[in-house]
Amino acid sequence: MLAGTGVGCLQATLLGYITEVSPTRVRGGMLMLYSFWWTLGSFCTHVALLRLNKTDPFNWLTPVYTQWGHIGVMAIIYVLLPESPSWCVTVGQEERAKKNIRFLYRGVENFDVDRHYELLALNVEHEKALAAEQRNESWLAIFKGTNGRRTITAMWTLVAQQFLGLALFGSFGTYFFQQAGLADPFQIKAITTSLQIIVVILAVFGVDRFGRRRMACCATSLMWISCLIVGIIGVAPQSGASTYVFVLFACFWNIGISANGAAGWGYTGEISSQRLRPYTSGFAASANSISGLIMSVLTPYMVNANKWDWKLKTGFFYAGVGLPWVIGTWLRSPAELDELFERKIKAWRFHTTETATQRLMQSDNAEAAEK
Repeated sequence: MLAGTGVGCLQATLLGYITEVSPTRVRGGMLMLYSFWWTLGSFCTHVALLRLNKTDPFNWLTPVYTQWGHIGVMAIIYVLLPESPSWCVTVGQEERAKKNIRFLYRGVENFDVDRHYELLALNVEHEKALAAEQRNESWLAIFKGTNGRRTITAMWTLVAQQFLGLALFGSFGTYFFQQAGLADPFQIKAITTSLQIIVVILAVFGVDRFGRRRMACCATSLMWISCLIVGIIGVAPQSGASTYVFVLFACFWNIGISANGAAGWGYTGEISSQRLRPYTSGFAASANSISGLIMSVLTPYMVNANKWDWKLKTGFFYAGVGLPWVIGTWLRSPAELDELFERKIKAWRFHTTETATQRLMQSDNAEAAEK
């Protein structure tokens, strides 16, 4: 319970923190690293449990002892980690904010600390004035008007993971592979998790080139297709070939979840306003956890031979409930959504509204055609 509380607090605050302390040019990669370390930890866990299961399956104390190493690493982080300058500005701690700005940008030639502080202060004052004008000064503002739609956008990609099989392939992946009849489910789980690490590394270096939206849309679609194919395999005649196809699309699903998670956490950290970012990130993480809890309760019943006995046909369930989330992901880019929110365009008119981004692209295309 204590560990779960800590993880929940981490998910609710870390993305906003990364967004606030990272320089704009590397912010995308830094947000992706959150997903990388999360995936790496899962991979190490699966490899350790695989080894322990083969050598000493009843030795449960050794995994517990490894937590001491984590405590040592965390102690170092606690000493070195600076406070967010944006938060310091929000609570009126000017000197502390400037001190942390100097720490974060040390070594950067001709960096103007005072100018950076002024920009942060102006942004905070603007958002406070806007909140007062709209009477949205409390944290409940994340559910109202423009900020409410920002909150939906921030949580969309993350919650989509839960409705596209995260509990099936992730949390209960080993159990699912076992119920599907695979001889060594631990090994398959280790392979799929290693794929996630590779994809996240590629995402870190490619996110700013290809963009979060394209990555999120393609990844979400790949997850949905994988769930659908797994469901089809469940009703097809079983053979050795069908097992290989199942493993292949389990790998594809893991590629999708890695890219989706990397892009989704980026959405959560960046789409909200600076003043409400901690609350928006916290709510998005909570929505992700609650939907994950529901699916984690249902999934074992779906795949268990003594319960609902759906096994591979569980893929149909996730393909069905996940389809609306896939469609929603493809609708608009974050930049366009930001403009539509500010202009207070109704959601059902999004598809007919021309945004500044679209006009800019049309202008660029026209100039390129003239050349």
